[in-house]
Amino acid sequence: MKAMVLIFAFALALLAGNVTMAQSNAGSLVKNGGFEEGVQGALPAGCCMQKEDGAEGTVTIDNSQAHSGKQSILINMTSLSGYLHSCLSATLKPGCYIFRVWAKAEPEQSFLMQIYDTRAWAEKKPAALQLDGKGILSKECRANNKEWSKFEIEVNVTDEFPASIQIGLTKPGKLWLDDVEIVPSERKTQEKPTTAVSIKQSGQSLEIQNDKIALNIAKGNPGVILSYRSEGRLCGAASLNAFQQGNASSVSSFKVVKDTAELAVVEVVYSFAGGLTVTVTYSVKTGFEYIEAESDFAQGKAAITATMKSEVLILPDFLADSMIFYPESAPGANMNIPADNHLLVNLFDSGNAMLTLLWDSPEMSITETKKGNLFDSAALSAGAKSKFWIGALAAKDIWYKAPEKLNTGSFTALNWTPPFPAEWKLATFLDKGFHADTPTCESWLLIPKGNNGYIGNGVGFINLSAWQAWSSDLGGFVYPCYLQDNKAFAKYPMLQIDKKPVFNAAPALIYALNGAGKTPSDITMPKNALRKLLPQALNNRLEAMNSPKNHYPATCGTTADIEKIFYRSESTKEKKHIQDAFVQMNLFVQTIRDRIEDYAAWQRKMGKMLNERKMRNPQLAGAADGINRGITGIAFAYAANKDRMKTPPYCTTLTEKVIALTDANLSDEEKEEQCKALGRQIRNIGGSQDNTVAQFRSIVKAVRQDATRRLMTMTTPQEKELLENVRTETGVMLNNRLGMEGK
Repeated sequence: MKAMVLIFAFALALLAGNVTMAQSNAGSLVKNGGFEEGVQGALPAGCCMQKEDGAEGTVTIDNSQAHSGKQSILINMTSLSGYLHSCLSATLKPGCYIFRVWAKAEPEQSFLMQIYDTRAWAEKKPAALQLDGKGILSKECRANNKEWSKFEIEVNVTDEFPASIQIGLTKPGKLWLDDVEIVPSERKTQEKPTTAVSIKQSGQSLEIQNDKIALNIAKGNPGVILSYRSEGRLCGAASLNAFQQGNASSVSSFKVVKDTAELAVVEVVYSFAGGLTVTVTYSVKTGFEYIEAESDFAQGKAAITATMKSEVLILPDFLADSMIFYPESAPGANMNIPADNHLLVNLFDSGNAMLTLLWDSPEMSITETKKGNLFDSAALSAGAKSKFWIGALAAKDIWYKAPEKLNTGSFTALNWTPPFPAEWKLATFLDKGFHADTPTCESWLLIPKGNNGYIGNGVGFINLSAWQAWSSDLGGFVYPCYLQDNKAFAKYPMLQIDKKPVFNAAPALIYALNGAGKTPSDITMPKNALRKLLPQALNNRLEAMNSPKNHYPATCGTTADIEKIFYRSESTKEKKHIQDAFVQMNLFVQTIRDRIEDYAAWQRKMGKMLNERKMRNPQLAGAADGINRGITGIAFAYAANKDRMKTPPYCTTLTEKVIALTDANLSDEEKEEQCKALGRQIRNIGGSQDNTVAQFRSIVKAVRQDATRRLMTMTTPQEKELLENVRTETGVMLNNRLGMEGK
């Protein structure tokens, strides 16, 4: 029973939190960054609110939450899009500073933390802006709803400037901020940035460099060489060639279009035997690891290939889970990459470099090939002018293919140290997934020992000393990895679920696609590049978004609080509070049930579609039946859990019985016992619903991975179209998530 109480307490913590600690704003350049000047419901002194791109909501003082002192600021965004943020100001003199904020969110979500050189908005701008010459430093952060978290940006100032401090939301939800400050750093002032782009031309060749990458172009060569800097030297990452089946090409000409310290642009013409030409415009920016490329691919008659020596292929997926392939586990020698993914990552240089491809068009055709024990090329083509980006990132141990063998018993020490702070993950491979009979790839955040108890996405710790975690779909389990003293430790998780997952013997992989709070500002990880280069609306479609309804209190926490009221013999006095609490909790029960019914309706719709496609074209039977077997897991789980879930009206009836106890002619002890009995029934409903909705999400994730794996090797247009449709439908279903939907 004690373990169940811990689980219930943790589930509540997924939705709300209230942890405070002392913090001082002494020495800060931001006035009233602690928001103690001002009254509840109003804007703090010295602060203003801005609503950009149609954003709606409020920015007000809130005295119900505080990291320090008695007040914080609450940003409550009610619109589905736009940017709602607070604005503070400061004047920064030459030196090094830390821009810091403490934040909480409901639900857990991302927010923007920005500082501007306001002279960028003036009619007459200065010759050089501050903040790395761009006039802005921006960082996407992620706050949880369990406790206050600290976020920081290093700020280097070489000339005095007026700063605007902007922090806010681009999605619906609530964000609390406190102790916003800019304080001197112990670091010495850096020199003004020296990351200018340079062009060197010599006869028939051209070299473009910034401080991270280089492009080498030479007439007569088959391709343009992209290199990256590693330990002070340039190393080859890929050769960017034009390709047409059975027809070789070479660089026939190039022309410099723009040559400034911030940007270099060159047009490269590739020529094939027979007269076909392809023009690609390459752009290199100062301090950026990614080159931009634009081409019409000779109206789709040719492709641009990145020829490389990749040891690992990652198909990032921020809706389900990223799929990772070694050459020996790749589904084929020639693989279709889903165009709706917009991102592809290859790992090379024995753990020290990664090559990232991004593209803007969902109509792009992308293929990856393997040869022997390496992935040797990625090709992109489209029928109209399109943009794509190629990035080369390098750092010692930026990825790690673990030779160490993992087991389900004890933790194994891995010979790897994080090269810099980032969202490092451990990828494990299953022959049968958590709630599926098909292979899946499951990644786990590498959490430092001593973590505060929160992991994210419906997973958290219920016993830190035992490193025991819990999620709605997996129950309680020992979390499979951690960092201690900057060293990694890992194992396979032992899970107490009906379908026993089968982990295969493929080496675990440590990788990162996303930056974290202290990732160096001059490193742009693939997911951060995606956010920077592609529209916000597209990014929102590519990532699981917290539902606007993800804020009602759970059954476990609500009943626990009300049982305490009956224990204190205060039920009559607190009747209104009990009624209000149950109203909100019943909305939680209804919200989860609505989501369950959405999944069930989706399964029926998909089953009907797959059967209709198979009837029209029997050649689709293999793919359609395989996908259908996966999604019918939803129907089986629904039937198995229906009796335990009851219905939301039944749950409402139970809450009405608890409320009636407040006026019942019973002793306080009898009221308390009956309240506890009713509370157990309510929690059983809530727990069954949580488990069901989490199973459903896990099944849809497995179906998405299965469809993707099949799509990668399909050759007929009809099969490809069917599987692309499955990816689209699973993406729509997974795009919206509730806090109780598990891992």
